[in-house]
Parts: sequence; structure tokens; C-alpha cells
Amino acid sequence: MPLNNIIKKLGVLASVDVRKYSDRNIFSKRLVRYLRDLKIELVVDVGANRGQFGNSLFSHGFKGKLLSIEPIPDAHSKLELAAANSKRNWLVAPRMALTHQRGFADLTIAENSASSSLLEFSNELERLVPVARPVTKIEVPTMRLDQLLPS
Repeated sequence: MPLNNIIKKLGVLASVDVRKYSDRNIFSKRLVRYLRDLKIELVVDVGANRGQFGNSLFSHGFKGKLLSIEPIPDAHSKLELAAANSKRNWLVAPRMALTHQRGFADLTIAENSASSSLLEFSNELERLVPVARPVTKIEVPTMRLDQLLPS
């Protein structure tokens, strides 16, 4: 049995909740505190993927509104589901990418969809992060943030 499972079981016996330490959790807690202190009521998550950031914000106590934007069809569908299941003030924009003008653009989809981008991929990025390897390109609708927010 792996050591982490043994430690968790010992924690249960001692009525202690044992969790893996994560810098991401510390970051999310600090960010939520910072947003609250500054009375920020709207967060815009650009390139929201499947909603990992949104889930983290809400799970760490964010009480404001979240607007998530995602251009990749599969990720956008999962994002909509995550927002609907959260029962929070979480809005998902229509599938699009944000850029400097309304229209369409080629989005390069990476092996790990989180590294997908409208920007050109570099060989250096692929060398440093092999899962950022480009897989395909799709055309996505684009819009400016100031065109989206009034609606």
C-alpha cells in the first residue's frame, strides 16, 4: 500500500483530515482574500478551459461573479457543465476567443488543450513542454472584451 494511503488512513483513525500540500491552493486562497479586500465583484477568466480556475475560486470562498471565456468546442462544453453544476454566479460566454477585433482566427490546439493559443507556437516551447505540441488548428470566432461585457 502506498505511503500516502497509509498516512490518510492514520489521519482518519485520528479524526484528522490529511491533504496533499499544494501551492495552487495557497495561491487561490490568497487571491480570493485579495479580491474580497479590494471589493472586486467580477472576475473574467480568459481561456477558461474546463473551468479549473473557476472551481478553485469558488471552492476557496469567492462570492462574486465569474465570467469564463473559452474557444475550444470540447472544453467549452465541459465548462458550461461545470458552471451549471456549480450553482454559483458563474456565467459562460458563447464559444469564442478574445482578441483585438471581432471576426475569426486560427486557434492552434495543443496536445494538452490548456496550451492552445492564437499565437504562433515556437519549437522552444515544444522542447520545454512536450505536451504543448500543436495537434491541429481550428477557426474560432473572436471578439473584443469591451464588445462582450455590455451584453
